[in-house]
Parts: sequence; structure tokens; C-alpha cells
Amino acid sequence: IYKDGRRICKEYHINMRVTVPHSPWQNLAEASVRELKRSVRRKIRRTKAPRRTWAYCGKWAAAIRRLTSLAIPELNGRTPMERVEGTTPDITAHALFDFYETVYYYTPVTSFPFERKTLGKWLGVAYNSTDELAYIILTPLGTVIIRKSVWAIPEEDKKTDAFVADLIELDNSIQDRIGDQTLTKSNLQTGNFESLPPPPMDLFEGDHD
Repeated sequence: IYKDGRRICKEYHINMRVTVPHSPWQNLAEASVRELKRSVRRKIRRTKAPRRTWAYCGKWAAAIRRLTSLAIPELNGRTPMERVEGTTPDITAHALFDFYETVYYYTPVTSFPFERKTLGKWLGVAYNSTDELAYIILTPLGTVIIRKSVWAIPEEDKKTDAFVADLIELDNSIQDRIGDQTLTKSNLQTGNFESLPPPPMDLFEGDHD
């Protein structure tokens, strides 16, 4: 990667500057990486999401930093994405749900009289989908799928005993399959464990009413 970087800089006549050895704070990107990691740790702790979701949480946290204004004087109140691309970014896809929020998603294979709306956890926007409002959902089986038909839980539903029971069942099912207790002690101590795999595109289901 370093050689490729030198080649690109030489080709486009970019003046390279290097930091002093053992002084990573001189690289301005390091501060953003530090804040990104803090956001991921904070979000996983507050939502009690399994640690295997860290990569999805990282993408979400990076998107929030990219699409919202930061207290950086050089940005002049604009978002980092606007500063680079010159246009105001559309935050719709990221504004509808929060990371690891409990949502309803559409299950087209369910037959009558069973409900086609299933409880799941929102993991982020499906950037590899052609639909800008397609999302990555964590299912009760601990697998990840892509769905366009996703709804927030109505407040009246949250107050029912049936929903509370279903939510407890969902959380227990996810924890049993990919929860932190399924990781080895060594993994937990070192943090060296794999994230959930990305959802394959053949699991995409659009709206089928």
C-alpha cells in the first residue's frame, strides 16, 4: 500500500509529508480514527449489541461522522461529505433508524394466517443495494439479510405485553447464537474476533404486498 501511495503521488505530482517516527498524533487522520472507535464502543455498550456486530457499527458510526457537521474550523459548518463532493448529502436513509434499533421487517415467505412482519435489529444501510432505502437487518437466527420493507415499532405496540414478550425472545435468540458468551475468553481479552459476515445479495427482498 505504501508503494502504491508513493507511485500515485509521483504520478500526480503530490507533495508527500511524513510524520515523525513514533508520533501518530501528528497524522490528522488518527484523531478521526480514535473518535470513530470511541463511537463504536459507546454504541455497542449502550445498545448491548453483540460484539460481533462491531464492523456494522463501525460503518454506521463512520456514516454519522461523514454526514453530520463537526466542530472542525476548516469545514465552516459543513459536513465532511459536502466539503469533499460540493453538494449537500441526503441523510434520509440514516435518519430513519438508529443502530441496533428493534424494527419490523417484511418476511415474504410467511403464509397466511401468520404475520409477515418479523422483529429484527437494524444494522445499517445496505450500500451494495441499488435501492437507497434498503437496510441490513439482524434476524432472530443471528443472520444478516437485506430488506427494503422496514418499519419502526409503533409506540402503542411497545406498550403491549405481547410485544415485550416477543422482544425478550428476540434478544435471547440473538444472544444464544452470536452473543458475547459464544466467544472464547482469549477472543474477549484480545478483541481478535470476526465480525458478522456481510449479507449476500440473494437475500434481498423488496416490497411484495
